[in-house]
Amino acid sequence: MLEHRDPGRVELGRPGGSPATGDPVGLLDERDAEPVREGRVPCSHEVRRIDAAGRAVAEDDRGTWTHDEVEVGARRPVRRIDFDGLHAADTYTRRVARLAAATAILIVCLAAAGAGHSSTSPGGTIIFSVFSGLPVFEGNESCEGLYAIEPDGSGLRRLVSPGLGANGGQLYPSIASDGGMLSFLGLGNSTGTVASLYGLDGANGAVRRLAGIRAYPLFFRFPWSPRGRSLLVPHQQGKSVLEIQRLDAGTGRLRRLTHGAADIWPAWSPDGSTIAFARQAPAGSDSSAVWLMAADGTRERRVAVKASDPAWSPDGRRVAFFRPSLFSSPLGPSSVWVIGRGGGKARRVARGLLNRGFGSLLWSPRGDELLVLRKPTTAQFPGEEHEPGDAYRLDVATGRSRLVARRVIPLGWYGDGIVYLHGRYVQDETVFEIRLLRPGASGSRLLGVIDEEDVNIGSYPARQLHHVPLAAAKGRFAPPPAAGDECLHRLAALVRSLR
Repeated sequence: MLEHRDPGRVELGRPGGSPATGDPVGLLDERDAEPVREGRVPCSHEVRRIDAAGRAVAEDDRGTWTHDEVEVGARRPVRRIDFDGLHAADTYTRRVARLAAATAILIVCLAAAGAGHSSTSPGGTIIFSVFSGLPVFEGNESCEGLYAIEPDGSGLRRLVSPGLGANGGQLYPSIASDGGMLSFLGLGNSTGTVASLYGLDGANGAVRRLAGIRAYPLFFRFPWSPRGRSLLVPHQQGKSVLEIQRLDAGTGRLRRLTHGAADIWPAWSPDGSTIAFARQAPAGSDSSAVWLMAADGTRERRVAVKASDPAWSPDGRRVAFFRPSLFSSPLGPSSVWVIGRGGGKARRVARGLLNRGFGSLLWSPRGDELLVLRKPTTAQFPGEEHEPGDAYRLDVATGRSRLVARRVIPLGWYGDGIVYLHGRYVQDETVFEIRLLRPGASGSRLLGVIDEEDVNIGSYPARQLHHVPLAAAKGRFAPPPAAGDECLHRLAALVRSLR
């Protein structure tokens, strides 16, 4: 525990007030704050501030605090999994396409659950959105919402149904690191914003509006900070400026972190102290660069040019990114590189990879492999227009790779296995199965099914890091009782028929 006992001193001690076990940090100046800021304190320690009355005050989710404009804090590694992806929208995405008239640009941004593109050991419930275009729903928009399934394929249920008076779906589920809070985007409202961001308290089912989102709701997720107290959200200014904001989930306060640029693909470092993001080059250029900044938006620095899609290693010491091949577009054939958190010389790990955008680089829980895609060896298969690929496990040290699945859209690691989407035809229409492939298994396990429109707009499934009960929404977004939920029964029957 870091205790601020007087205006000029920070000491190191254990949680709970046990005696200090490390060297004192010393006087609070830049030299003394640096070891703490860089995380060179025991990872079992945490940050507390002692106020004037002698009470311990919990710090914010950066694991840092500020005194006289000097930020200090202790690293608390929290590994996360992202179920993110990116691809071009199809022209027939009906309601989302109608929203395009309200904005001048297509924002390809802010994917993430999140944080660091890494995973912990197998966790809990998987949550996914479903559009009414799913064949068994027969266009019934009351069937839309957020559904949940356990990793063993049991417990299919609906958590969130369409809100009263809403004219859009519930999309982009994202789960806080403690598993107890679920955020989602609701399209359509009366406030003049494009969408509203809501939070579902998994303990009691209470839903509240967190913020209005003034950006086109395509291809972004809302990554939670590692401590689960804030989210990163987009803010559009005019036709070409997209800024990153930080939303306090408790108070609803927004803080603008970047200004006057096109900043996309933000990702929290595992300790919550730093955010990586890609900054688009000025108008007329397809190039971008990877930048890092402190969690409060200060200390911006560029770490890689001609780079995109930053992904943190689980230990927070490295950042992987894509660099397009010569003469290719940013989302064309690419090579993957790794650079240290402090910058320096980047190292190329592999080339000839498929970059689908944010979420195409997924670190293994141990940090020794990346899950990557290569162009499929076959053509003309269900969902090919959404650019799935053949998934490989890429050894970061050697550059060697091995095939794990064909024609898939990876969502993330599940322990040493992977979760992915796989296209198939149902009633002559394309749907995407949610599948789990574990090491040594004879085949993958089907968990759920989503509509092609969910993939069109990048609304991908999310997973709890730790199993925590999730109550269904109450009030406006409450689903029907399970026994009488015809939509749930139809989805369950479809899943059974495909297993």
